[in-house]
Amino acid sequence: MERSLTGIRDVDLEIIGGLDDKSLLNFCLTSKYAVKLCSEESFWMKRFYKFFGEKLAKDKPNNQKWKNYYLYFVYWTSKLKEDFNFINQDLRDDPRKYYKTIRTVLWKLDAEGIERRHLERYYGAVFGSQRYRNDVFDDLMTDAINLGYLDLVKFSINQGADNFQGGLDTASYSGNFEMFNFFESLGANDYREALEYARDGRRLNERLRGNLEMVSFIENKI
Repeated sequence: MERSLTGIRDVDLEIIGGLDDKSLLNFCLTSKYAVKLCSEESFWMKRFYKFFGEKLAKDKPNNQKWKNYYLYFVYWTSKLKEDFNFINQDLRDDPRKYYKTIRTVLWKLDAEGIERRHLERYYGAVFGSQRYRNDVFDDLMTDAINLGYLDLVKFSINQGADNFQGGLDTASYSGNFEMFNFFESLGANDYREALEYARDGRRLNERLRGNLEMVSFIENKI
């Protein structure tokens, strides 16, 4: 890699910017010049914007360096992929929050798995593992809707979540139009039920405009 560099700072930053994360971190340890290049805050800021976008960039704590912020995201998105096969397409928030949310659900599967298998021996299909798994991922889907993580909603569905009307109801309750439109596109269409959830959400969140607009929005569909 060193042989490809020109000795011109801006040009060399462009060159190393094309490296993948593993190769880049290895390069940063190769020489004093490499260390100097890798100490450029503007380089890590541009890299963060490129891979994680403007919204998440704005969430960076003022006292945290761009390099550390970027590597934090790289670590947790890698953990999501390695441990859960969750590949981000539209990350909305701190990836560690995604990780903890998914892990909580999978712990539920593991913790109750032994008891469930024991019950299956005596009660058979009532405790069928696939239905149980679907229900658990329905719970994850609900959490993801409340957090506003559409990519995590899609992940939950890929893992077995299938209560789309429940998703529409939860979106109605929280006043989330993006989620409402998504579940409507999947065929959820009991608008009267959804309206009751939207009204409940309005009563509990009277100051949230989204809930007021959601009630009117659903009333126009009935």
